[in-house]
Amino acid sequence: MLAMYLIDLEGTSSEREKRIKEYSETLKKACEKAKCKFIGQYGAANDKYHYMILIEGETMADLTKPYMSTKRPEWLWHIEWKFYG
Repeated sequence: MLAMYLIDLEGTSSEREKRIKEYSETLKKACEKAKCKFIGQYGAANDKYHYMILIEGETMADLTKPYMSTKRPEWLWHIEWKFYG
């Protein structure tokens, strides 16, 4: 099962680029603990979200654990999950 984390960040494009790299590293470590596979961080292909992170796991609950086990940064405005079986 796959989860897309669609992310909208505060800041200029250079600030967002730095922040998404830091947040991706945080989620990558959380994925290892949650036994999920961090596939990668990409630029989103729409106007609403700045970035997309793709994670693979067994269940929907597993796919939300990386986010739930980390502290939400104040500059993370929106996050939306899309699940694919």
